[in-house]
Amino acid sequence: MKLVAALLALVLAAPAARADTYQWPDYLADLQPRAAKSTAKAAMPTLPLTPAAPGTPAGQASYGGLWEGSMCRGWWRDVKVAVAGVTSTGARVEYSQADDRFGASSLVLSAQFGDGVLQGEGRRGFTLTLGMRPDGNMNIKAEVPERWWCANVLKRTKTPPGS
Repeated sequence: MKLVAALLALVLAAPAARADTYQWPDYLADLQPRAAKSTAKAAMPTLPLTPAAPGTPAGQASYGGLWEGSMCRGWWRDVKVAVAGVTSTGARVEYSQADDRFGASSLVLSAQFGDGVLQGEGRRGFTLTLGMRPDGNMNIKAEVPERWWCANVLKRTKTPPGS
C-alpha cells in the first residue's frame, strides 16, 4: 500500500506537459529565411488578410500576415503562406507553392492552435504546421506523414490591416 501511495505521489508531483511540445527538425534553429532557387514562383495567395479577432492573445495574433520563403533541401520550392482571420483557437491559411519539378499549387485550409503551433490538414493526409520563432520569423513544415516532408523558415512580408 505504501508503494502505491509513493507511486501516486510521484505521478501527481510530475510537472504537467508543456503546451508548446511540437518537435521541429533540429536543423531549423540555425536557418534564416531565403529565396527559393526555383524559377517557378508560387502564386500570391488570394485569402484576404484580416486583423485578429478581438481578444485574441498576442502570441496567436502574431501569426497573421503574408509569409514568404523557400522549402525543402536545396531551397528548391518557392512558398507563400497567408494567415488570416486569426482567433484564439485557429485561423484560415492559404498555402501556395511552386517548383521546377512539380509546378504550382495552392490550397486553403482551416488550422487550429495546439502544442505551440498552428496546424491544419488538407487532402490525402497533407498537414501544414506553422510555428512562430523568437526572431519574428516562422517555421513551416509541410508533410504527408510516413511519405514525405519539407521544412524551412519564412519571413513576414505583409501584416494584416490594423496590426
